[in-house]
Amino acid sequence: MPDEIRKWAEQHKVVAGVYETVYQGKRVYLLAAGEYPTGGYGIKVTELRGRSGVLAYQVVGPGRDDFVIQIITYPYELVFSEDELRFVYLEMKK
Repeated sequence: MPDEIRKWAEQHKVVAGVYETVYQGKRVYLLAAGEYPTGGYGIKVTELRGRSGVLAYQVVGPGRDDFVIQIITYPYELVFSEDELRFVYLEMKK
């Protein structure tokens, strides 16, 4: 990952949301989950069928019996695209 993008992601990952920047002519989207109390969380991205340029994303958590690191984490995912994208947030499954 380019250092400039890594620094940008580190600055924005603490507040949940979708952020956008441009790097070398490509759009870079940061899907930030915000703060979580343990490890084991991440973001799952899927394309919505029949909706070109629209991606869905969801925060996924550890399984009920999973062992996870006891540290505050800030899960995020980066999406690089030449085209403008839109994102739909799906609620986390409990």
